[in-house]
Amino acid sequence: MTAGPIAEGERAEILDVLRGFALLGIFVAHVPGLSGWDYLPVSDQAALDFGSDATLQFFRDVFVRGKFYSLFSLLFGFGFAIQQASAHRRGVAFAAQFRRRQIGLLALGIMHSAFWHGDILLTYAVLGLLLIPFADTHPRRLLRWAVGLFALRGLWGVLMFLLAGSLESIGGSAVADDAGRIDVMGSVNAVMAGYYSPDWWEMLVANARFLRLKWLLVLYEGKLVSIAACFLSGVALGKWRVHERIAELSLELRRVAWVAGCVGVAGNLWLATLWPVVPAYPPTATGVFTNLLYAVAVPSLTIAIAAVLSLLWIHGIGRRFLGAFAPPGRMALTTYLSQTAIGIGAFYGVGFGLRGTISLAEGLALAFCVFGLQAMIAWYWLRTFRYGPFEWGWRCYTYGRLLPFRQRARD
Repeated sequence: MTAGPIAEGERAEILDVLRGFALLGIFVAHVPGLSGWDYLPVSDQAALDFGSDATLQFFRDVFVRGKFYSLFSLLFGFGFAIQQASAHRRGVAFAAQFRRRQIGLLALGIMHSAFWHGDILLTYAVLGLLLIPFADTHPRRLLRWAVGLFALRGLWGVLMFLLAGSLESIGGSAVADDAGRIDVMGSVNAVMAGYYSPDWWEMLVANARFLRLKWLLVLYEGKLVSIAACFLSGVALGKWRVHERIAELSLELRRVAWVAGCVGVAGNLWLATLWPVVPAYPPTATGVFTNLLYAVAVPSLTIAIAAVLSLLWIHGIGRRFLGAFAPPGRMALTTYLSQTAIGIGAFYGVGFGLRGTISLAEGLALAFCVFGLQAMIAWYWLRTFRYGPFEWGWRCYTYGRLLPFRQRARD
């Protein structure tokens, strides 16, 4: 049977809603980095502050940091399970189809990461391939694997603590100045200068240098382990078709929301007090505890957010409000890539050059406004077209043929 994308009737709109909500959170997390606020000296941040930035940063640490890439990763696992089930019904060889899909995502990730060091597509493309051996694994066993990975993420800080000597030599080579001296701030400041430059080549070189620092941090923090754990959790829940049984599972979802929410909020409140005072490097005993707390608190709050939104979805008022997130979630790749384009265009020297000129409050307000505009454009676009432009191109590559693009071309 001919391979093809998931049919319209097979879509679960709640997953599009959750993707859209995750994209809003990811943009809120990224804008302070794109705008340069995250990297400004404290004195410069204070000069831009209207008096609300400290409160907003605390809120960002509690409710945003780590939660939305975790939610997006959970949804990636859901997507894997749904695509596998669809391929099975059609009698299509799923593994080969999924590998081709990931190769397309890898190409997009390589291009995207050349412009934005915060890219997640490259990571998803590579780690997603590791799901193929788990395609026929029972959901309960998948959850056991996920719990084991979350435990590993919690103990990652211990591993980094024990390897501190080796890490110093590895990390030192990435932040050494021209004379070979270890100069973390010098390396960061050099990169920042490239982002302010109106020259595209200088910006790309700076991003490549920062990308190296970013990957060292990703490996140091164990972020890849967290993403893999979320992937497997999503696959398990997708195999159980939780997204189709929300009303049936409403009592269980309420319990999950309460328990995970209490653990998540309490844990993230504690984390928000630790992050400003615990140095990221070198590894310390307090840093080990912070890592362990992160491995419990962040997934818990992520699951609670997903459960609460799912429960709201089965009620009329909640569905009317949350429905606005479905269009940008349905064309998630286009929404995500356009957020980067907007951020670079607004803040980098190759664009309008607003980097380093706005407060955290202004940056977050801009993120909400831009996402609102994206949601309206996505709604209007999907009235005419079946997919976002990047989604359509990605699907055409995956299935090796041109797919119908306009709505009137439906089969």
